[in-house]
Amino acid sequence: MNSFTGVFQAGCGAGSVRQAWLYWVKGWALLVVLGCCQADAATTTDGDFGKGASYAARIQFQAALGLKTEAAQLRPVHISWQQVQAVQLQAGAMTDRSSCGETPVKAGRLTWRVAEDGIYVSDPVAGQYAHLPNLSSANIRPREIVYDEKRGEVWLYGEGLYRYRSDNRLLEKLQMAGYSFGRIRKLIPGEYGLWLVAERGIFLLDEQEGTLTEIVSGYLHGQEWVNAAAGLDGVWLASSDSRLSYVGYRPGQVLAATTSVLPGVVAEMTSAGNKLWLLLGKRNGGDYRLAFVAPHEERLNVLEGKYFALQQDRGALLARSYATLFRINPETLNVVRIDLDDQYLLSQTLRNSRVSFIGSSYVYKDGCEIVEHGRFDLSKGWHGPTGMAILDDLNR
Repeated sequence: MNSFTGVFQAGCGAGSVRQAWLYWVKGWALLVVLGCCQADAATTTDGDFGKGASYAARIQFQAALGLKTEAAQLRPVHISWQQVQAVQLQAGAMTDRSSCGETPVKAGRLTWRVAEDGIYVSDPVAGQYAHLPNLSSANIRPREIVYDEKRGEVWLYGEGLYRYRSDNRLLEKLQMAGYSFGRIRKLIPGEYGLWLVAERGIFLLDEQEGTLTEIVSGYLHGQEWVNAAAGLDGVWLASSDSRLSYVGYRPGQVLAATTSVLPGVVAEMTSAGNKLWLLLGKRNGGDYRLAFVAPHEERLNVLEGKYFALQQDRGALLARSYATLFRINPETLNVVRIDLDDQYLLSQTLRNSRVSFIGSSYVYKDGCEIVEHGRFDLSKGWHGPTGMAILDDLNR
C-alpha cells in the first residue's frame, strides 16, 4: 500500500495545521485529513470542553424561509408486483467476498447486507442464509434498507423499488404502467404510506390500499432532488438549487410549498425532535453548518460552529467536526462533546478499508455508495459517517 503524508495550512487559521495521508486501498484512493489544531465547533477551543462535557447550543442567526404555496394535484398510477425470486434460506453463516464493509441491517429475525456481489440475507438464530446475486450495491442503496415492522416487509430501493414479504418469503419489484421512477433518491415512511422521492417525480405508495399516487405541481415537476426527510403530515424535500419544498398530505388533499434560496447547499437532512435538521455547506464541500426548522415556524435557525457530518441515532443527533463528535438533543438543544483520538481513528479506518474525509468534507465513503452526481461534488450524494460506527471503532 503506497502512501503520501504532508502538512498544509489550507483552510486553517493562523497557527493551525492539518496533516494529510493519501493511500491506495483495494483500488480506492483513501484520503485522511486530520483537523486543525484549533477547534471550530461551537466557536470554542479544544480546552473549553472536555470529553463528555455538555453545553447549550447557540443560534448564530435566523433567516426567513419565504415559503410560497401552490396548488398540487394527485395523479393515480396503475401498479403491479413482479416476483423477482423466492428467498430460500439454507444452512450456513452469512459471509461474502465484498470489500464494502457495510454494516448488516436487522429486520425482524433476518439480517440484510447489500454488497458488491449481491444481497446476503441471514437468520442468525436458525443459522441459515441466502445469497441473491441479481441485485447488488450497483443498483440498490446499501445503507437505505427500510423495515416495516407492522407489516413484516423489507424495502430495498435505488434503480427500482423492491419489497420482501415475510409471510411468503418473496422478493418482488414494483411495476408501473407507462411510468418510470428513474433512480429513487429516498424512501420515507409516513402516516399515509411510503413517500418515494425519485428522479422523475414525487410519489406516495399506499400499501394498504394497493395504490400509487404521483404528486403534481409546477415547481415539483422536473426538479433534481438531493435529499428528503419526514414532516408532520408529509415530506420535506431538498432540491439541487438550494431550496426546500414541503408536500403536506391528507387523504384526498395535498398542498405544496417551496422556500426561497437557503444560505447553503443541503448536504444532509433528517427529522428529529419534531424539527427538520439540515447540514448546510458550500458547493465545494467546505464550511458546513447545522440548522433546523421548528414546527409551524417559517424561519431557519442556524447554529454556531462548523460541522462536517450529521446523522440521527436513536432519537439523538450525531454531528461531527474535525476530530470531535457531538451528541445533540434535538428537543432541548443540549450538546455533549466527545473528543476523538485522531491516530487511533486513522488506524481503525485503515484496518476497515474505509475512505475518510476528516476536516473539509464528509468522513465516510466506500465502494458501495451510489453517487448520482457526475461531477466530484462532496456536498451532495455522499453520506457522512455513521456516528455510532465511529464510536464502535474507538471502542474496539
